[in-house]
Amino acid sequence: MERVKIAVIGAGLRGTQHLETLVRLTDAFELVGIAEQDPQRAERARRAYGARVFQRPDEMLDEVEPAVVDVIVPPDGHLPMTALAADRGVHVLVETPIAPTLAQTDAMIEVCERKGVFLQLAENVWRFPNERLKKKAIDAGLLGDVINVQLFYRSGSYHGMNAIHTHIGCGPSRVIGHARSLKRRVDFEPAEDVRPVSPSYAWEIGVFDFPNGATAVYQFPSRTERGNYWEIIGTAGSFVDTEAVFYGDLAPAPVSIEAEMDGEIIVAVWLPVDPEVRWENPFFKYGVQGPDGVAIADLYMTMHAASTEGRPPDYGGAGGRLDQEMLIGVRESAFSGGKPVEFPLTETTAYERRLLEEYERKYGSDALDTSPEAWRTFYPRQSLKGTFVG
Repeated sequence: MERVKIAVIGAGLRGTQHLETLVRLTDAFELVGIAEQDPQRAERARRAYGARVFQRPDEMLDEVEPAVVDVIVPPDGHLPMTALAADRGVHVLVETPIAPTLAQTDAMIEVCERKGVFLQLAENVWRFPNERLKKKAIDAGLLGDVINVQLFYRSGSYHGMNAIHTHIGCGPSRVIGHARSLKRRVDFEPAEDVRPVSPSYAWEIGVFDFPNGATAVYQFPSRTERGNYWEIIGTAGSFVDTEAVFYGDLAPAPVSIEAEMDGEIIVAVWLPVDPEVRWENPFFKYGVQGPDGVAIADLYMTMHAASTEGRPPDYGGAGGRLDQEMLIGVRESAFSGGKPVEFPLTETTAYERRLLEEYERKYGSDALDTSPEAWRTFYPRQSLKGTFVG
């Protein structure tokens, strides 16, 4: 297998998760550089991975000349880092969400298309083994037609949007959103002058219509005890978290997804029905652990195919844009008092304008700036605020 030179921008928590997977793919990739502005993170990355570490991403790209760069800085910095790499002919894998606004997203898509490089979003949810299996079951007709998805998601709701449209099979036509600031939890002390509110006491909900007749309900819950959770409801059966229920009996027994494990490594998952629906882990030999390790390995190998074979990524800019478009639609509707929002979004929404204004206040520059000042900026983990309430 041809080894592809890859570099990483950002060695924070998510960067570490990516790097831990990347160093296992030694037959496919050569890690040639890491760019990290924080001195402690940079030193930790140098010791852990043995790659050259740079403070400035432009210096790294110019010196090591990778074929692929993995952009893992916070979302506020995704556009300038993507433009920096694309200008040098480097394919881009960018962390989620693709960007805070559709204006920034469209600028990322445009610069990559203009420079002839591939852009891939590191969306992991639909790559999880259980979700791959569910999609195989849906495509095999086990659920009949998918007519509704019920979603609770609070750790990056753009991930939840991915889960919705992946299983329904298309983007939505309309959404109605609502949001409120609830009473504060007794175990939470909010920051001063927070607007929008801290997620610990924010709540939002979106009701989607789809052109194929399906619907979906998304909720950012005010509590965390259940965690992220979704149900996929069809005309012949449903997935309730990791259990399938098939209609026809008065009291149908749920069928649980089963898994073969080698320690922490997923070998395969399957649904014990007749005929069996099965997904086998193509990255088992690399020893990647857990669903997220599988998803990250899948992302990297997709970029390997893009670089060596010219194969377009399977979740490019359009996929990342749809995730954000759906979430922005929910928040625009809530921001306007529940007025329905039609898709696709063709104009900048009032919600997005607030984000663009916040960017200018925070960084002292336009949100579409891709100048050297923009890609030399230190982007903090606390990105532009995400949840506006009524």
